[in-house]
Amino acid sequence: MARTIELRVLASLLAGLLVWSWPATRVFAGPPEPAQVSDVFAPVEIHPVELPEPEPEPEPEPEPEPEPVDEDIDVEDLEPIVDDYDPLRDSAAARDARRWTRAGIAATLVGAVLVGGGVALGLSKPCSPDAGNNCFHDARDRGALTLGVPGGALLLGGLAMVVLGVVQKRRLRAELAVTRDRIGIGISGRF
Repeated sequence: MARTIELRVLASLLAGLLVWSWPATRVFAGPPEPAQVSDVFAPVEIHPVELPEPEPEPEPEPEPEPEPVDEDIDVEDLEPIVDDYDPLRDSAAARDARRWTRAGIAATLVGAVLVGGGVALGLSKPCSPDAGNNCFHDARDRGALTLGVPGGALLLGGLAMVVLGVVQKRRLRAELAVTRDRIGIGISGRF
């Protein structure tokens, strides 16, 4: 009974929309009447305005002449620039090595957690509700593989990234040191 009433209401709504949207059923009132122009909007005479002449621009101030440079300066007279630059810490290669090492450590940890979860799920009893298992052996094995395979990939990729970062950092410790008057191989390390 209620379903019939709903159908009737729906049908009447659709019929009303159809009648309203049909172009022949709309009432055409004709073209709009032209607007009446009143005396309030009478034309106004416009007179040009004379602008004052612009002021001349001020002359720019002459640039001061640079001081003469003394060409007799000895290199020993200049104080050395003291900075805290350490190529093992501040160079772009050292920053890249740190980034590789940190990203590798993070990927290794995530991979180890995933592999551990896969091993734990694979070794659990098939019908153990504590581990979230049902009695389907295939589902448990698929879940263990789903955790273990990406975890193993992350674990191996993370280890490769750590090794790459360490090798890059070791390369920085033995590098060619070139100054104006000396050339040598610099080996640095920490004890």
